[in-house]
Amino acid sequence: MDDIAYGFKHPTVIDYKIGRITYDPEASQEKIARQIKKYPPVEKIGFQLIGMRVFNQEDATFRHYDKSFGRNLSEDELIHGLALYYQFHQTPQIRAIKETIRKFEEIKVWFEKQRTYHFYASSLIVIYEAYLEDTLNEYLKHSTESKENELNNNDLILANCLSSVRIVMADFAHVFPANDTIDANYLYGLTRLIEYLKFLISPEYKFQDVRIKDRNRLKN
Repeated sequence: MDDIAYGFKHPTVIDYKIGRITYDPEASQEKIARQIKKYPPVEKIGFQLIGMRVFNQEDATFRHYDKSFGRNLSEDELIHGLALYYQFHQTPQIRAIKETIRKFEEIKVWFEKQRTYHFYASSLIVIYEAYLEDTLNEYLKHSTESKENELNNNDLILANCLSSVRIVMADFAHVFPANDTIDANYLYGLTRLIEYLKFLISPEYKFQDVRIKDRNRLKN
């Protein structure tokens, strides 16, 4: 974790397991049954929330949520788990979401073309600076330069901040030859994840705090 978050002051991290099929072609029937049982909604959703590190602005601390938290979220609740990662309980990190979508779509373009590998149970890890939205808003609010310089400076600030949204592909233990076929399983999961993130920044989305589920799980 320290390596992939190098250069971040307050790294906020989430781990997505991509694909509705998380077992490889060589898996036994017993392993297939175990994988399906872990999170049945994944067949429709196409990805899983394996863990995340969420920033709390009030006391400048981080809260860690493991895969048990993600698998305890229903199909309808999963969107709120993503919103928690993007700090909808405080200052929604809209720019970080938009930049994540942009980078995911670049990865999607590659998967739409490549016919060499099929990835099973592979992860996409997203990292962004916890104060991203607040930092940008502060710069934009207090800029005192001329209009032209202000625009140039703001563009530079925006570019620097967005460059701190980092995407890392991980977990390649179950990569198999594609035999000149598209990795439809991975593409389905990535497409669905992009759809979830786009809905997150739409006017229709209404945040619900799912942290109570984590507290209840810890009590039981």
